[in-house]
Amino acid sequence: FVVGKIMVVDPAATALIRELAQGSVFAAFLLAFTNGANDIANSVGTSVGSKAMSLQNAIAAGVIFESLGGLFVGPLVSNTISHGIIDLTSYERTPNALVKIMFSSILGSGLSTLGATAYGVPVSATKGVITSMVVLALMTEGSGALNLEGLSYMVLTFIISPISGLLGAYLLNAVILKTIVMASSPVAAAKAYRPLIFGITVSVSTLSLVFKGPMAISPAPLAFLAAIAIGGICGLVAQWYWKTYGEDRKDIELNEPKKATKDAVEDQLNETFSPLVVLSGFVVAFAHGGNDVSNASGPLSIVAGYALKPDATSMSSLPKPYWTIGLATLGFACGIIVMGEKSIRVVGCKLAKQTASKAFATQFGAACTILVASILHQTVSTSHVLVGAVVGASIAERHWTKKDVKVNYSVLLKIVVGWVVTIPIAGGIAVTCYYTVSVFSGVW
Repeated sequence: FVVGKIMVVDPAATALIRELAQGSVFAAFLLAFTNGANDIANSVGTSVGSKAMSLQNAIAAGVIFESLGGLFVGPLVSNTISHGIIDLTSYERTPNALVKIMFSSILGSGLSTLGATAYGVPVSATKGVITSMVVLALMTEGSGALNLEGLSYMVLTFIISPISGLLGAYLLNAVILKTIVMASSPVAAAKAYRPLIFGITVSVSTLSLVFKGPMAISPAPLAFLAAIAIGGICGLVAQWYWKTYGEDRKDIELNEPKKATKDAVEDQLNETFSPLVVLSGFVVAFAHGGNDVSNASGPLSIVAGYALKPDATSMSSLPKPYWTIGLATLGFACGIIVMGEKSIRVVGCKLAKQTASKAFATQFGAACTILVASILHQTVSTSHVLVGAVVGASIAERHWTKKDVKVNYSVLLKIVVGWVVTIPIAGGIAVTCYYTVSVFSGVW
């Protein structure tokens, strides 16, 4: 507790904080491990499903780009622990309570996400952490420690995220189908639009990195201009390269009855869209590693900070050890390698059949949806948006091509149930952990 500006340290509370710091290392690694394993499908699932990348290459690329994002962007976002929903400064006079909340929250979210990943359900680990913190904050400090407006919007994102992803991917896939796939000469259309699509993909990917967050370019109009310029230059360079070194192939009609001709058309379309699916996936992986590493490293840094400096009188005076970022990044990489295959197969293969053009509509439609939400200063769940995008792109294909394109609704139901169930499970585990620690330690 604080007397004037001097923190009076309770030896029992200090001992508890140091013991919880050791447990928090395990809990943070577990959360990062499961977060990486579960969310890797958001970036490379469609690449595997459309055969743009092999599973082994997708996992390797996921490890590389998630780790790069975690190591280089993660330190800049590690302070965004509660996402503006909880006022952590209200615990500056009771650091032992804050440390217990941090430990319990990452353990609860880590265990619930582990169960969801083992069951093959893509969930939001971030919402698990925040839900746990919200429940414990209400129990310890009351509603005064919460941003109720932010909390209300977090609840709405459960509905907004998948619907917005569905609509975005539906519209994009409808445009691709009408202008390229269903054109009288789809190969000629693909060649004609290829530089434009590549340039737009690069622009949107760039803007998603520089519009908001630690890599943001200010003011916002400058970020837009930079993204458009980079995309335009890349599109022009790509056009020159394809015109100079690309193989000049004869246009193939889509309505040609021969199966070999249809296969050749599909191969040509795959050549156009596969690199774009992979490119957008790499950007998503990098951004995800940079943003979500704070789920584990942020709470761990608070626990470690109080363990190193138990007499700290404010959050700003806490030391911020960089090794917490390294531990979380290592957890991400290990999770992707050990359990990433399961979530990749569910989102990329089992939910709906993918082609390169459809996978691009899914991945890029989700990216555009998330970017628009950022421009509007709103937050959506990447996992929820992507699942909605897979369904939206499939509905568009069925509607416009009249083909018997199926969404595996049993898998979709399993995913939705997982979204609903894992949140209270995370909160329940966190509450149980908090009270167990309090009872056995005697420190409240």
